[in-house]
Amino acid sequence: MSFPRRDVPKALMGSIARTGITLLPSECGAAVMDLFREEETVNLVCVVDHDGSPLGLIDRQHFLSLMSSPFSYALYHRRPITLLMDENPIIVDARMPIPVFTQKILQGVIHNIHNGFVVVDRGVYVGTATPFDLFQASYLHSARISVVLEEKTQTLSDIFEDISNTTKSINTGARSLQDESDRLSERNRIQNRNLEKSDDKIKVIINNTESECAKIAKSHGYIKAATKDIENSCVKINDTIEDFKDISKISSDIGGILDIMSDISFQINILGINASIEAAHAGVYGAGFSVVAQEVRNLADVTSSSLETIRSLIGDSKTTIGNCLETMNKNSDALLEITKKVDNISLLFEEFEAFAQNQKNDILSLNAIMDDVRCSTHNNNETVGRANDICGVLFSNVSDLARLTQQI
Repeated sequence: MSFPRRDVPKALMGSIARTGITLLPSECGAAVMDLFREEETVNLVCVVDHDGSPLGLIDRQHFLSLMSSPFSYALYHRRPITLLMDENPIIVDARMPIPVFTQKILQGVIHNIHNGFVVVDRGVYVGTATPFDLFQASYLHSARISVVLEEKTQTLSDIFEDISNTTKSINTGARSLQDESDRLSERNRIQNRNLEKSDDKIKVIINNTESECAKIAKSHGYIKAATKDIENSCVKINDTIEDFKDISKISSDIGGILDIMSDISFQINILGINASIEAAHAGVYGAGFSVVAQEVRNLADVTSSSLETIRSLIGDSKTTIGNCLETMNKNSDALLEITKKVDNISLLFEEFEAFAQNQKNDILSLNAIMDDVRCSTHNNNETVGRANDICGVLFSNVSDLARLTQQI
């Protein structure tokens, strides 16, 4: 009875199992004797049941030695082989590694290995093996391990050389990184000092800007008040011009009245002359009337002279009023131009005030940006510190790695 052998890796016990001849427990001793006579190379026969589970192991030398004793052949050749087999053979799983099995033998966990052993796969017979098979497999396995170990050692040596070179490169790079970190830290410190100076200057500019904005607002108020006063002055000047126009009109009216009075004075003078003529015709009786006529004539002359004087004064007044009107018109026009210019200046002040406010807002935004830059610089300093710490740890690790590499 035979069972198929399965492919097993060389490092496992199944690789040394030799598929041998198996017998059922119902076979007799004569069958074993015939088997050993016909198969001279067979040294072990496994007794298995119908499911392939090993029940015992028959060793050639032990069997022939037993059958060669007196009366043994007659006693056992027709009896079941279960009386001739080793009922407690060493059974090994095919998936057990050879080094593990060998270690158990060396540790004394497994005994009587000289009789051979049975290899099974999940309890089913696979084959048998002898100590020589185990020794040969262990030797080949050790040889393969030696070759692999030599290759791995060479590879490991190359790796260690690469590690050494890489360590030197890392060491150089880490030192360069630390130098760059130190330079960056110094630049950050300088930048911090410059930021602090810039912050102080920005604060001064903000205070000055606020002060100037207050002054501009105050000046704007003064300009508005001055503009209002100039407008009120223009109104008063216009009212005065109207009053002067009324006075000029009254003067014209007075001139008309003076013309009438001049005509009256001329008529009175003519009347006095006529009265004198009539008094002369009356003779003695007209003498008193002649005196009255003369006084009337004198009064007419005085009145005419006074009227001329008044007319001259009124003319001078009209000229003066005209000059005043012209001057006041010019002043009114000048005030209007000044008002326009003041309005333009007020608009310019408003624009400048808006510009100053925008500049203030821009400065505040710049101050906020400077705060962000300051925070970023602070974070950079912390990062540089951590990088320096990492570089220190890296130096230590690289030094340890280089020392270990040299030891190896």
